[in-house]
Amino acid sequence: MAKKKIYLVRHGRIKSDEEKRYIGQSDLELTEEGILQAQKLYQTLKSNPLDQIYCSNLRRTQKTAEIIGAGRGLVPVVLPELREINMGIWEGERFADIRANYPDEFERRGQDPANFKPFGGECFKDLYDRVIPVFERIINETQKDILFVSHAGVNRVILAYALGLPLRNIFKLKQEYGCLNVISFNGKTLCVEKMNST
Repeated sequence: MAKKKIYLVRHGRIKSDEEKRYIGQSDLELTEEGILQAQKLYQTLKSNPLDQIYCSNLRRTQKTAEIIGAGRGLVPVVLPELREINMGIWEGERFADIRANYPDEFERRGQDPANFKPFGGECFKDLYDRVIPVFERIINETQKDILFVSHAGVNRVILAYALGLPLRNIFKLKQEYGCLNVISFNGKTLCVEKMNST
């Protein structure tokens, strides 16, 4: 297999208030800023040949993927497995409220993100087990460069996989809105060439 590039993008900024919240699988739209971030990614990647584009089934990734893929004749392949981590009863809640109302659980998630899950939600091990088999299948089945438009949590588990990083260190991997990561694959080995570039 020839060496190929895997472009890993986080969707653009989404519509929420200024306070940090656990968004999870809430299906929010891009803001105007988010659309501009996707358009910037289009400009960055427009000269890069792509075999296929993959995204989750949430509107923010689908819109970002559509903007980046404009003019290529590619319809993004929508995969539910690429959805963001499920935050259960924490979905949509402010960080400050969770810290105040669930102080022990909030601390445990920070200490053991691989295994801690809010009630009704997922831990990062669950997310890893959902995402990585699909990611492996796609990179082994495709012949040329590909683009994944996904979420911060999903990108983090893919990067942790590529870097051999334990999931307990997952939050060390920054993923800003509209960021670009570049991974190369030679058929056997993944190599992270660029991470969290905007």
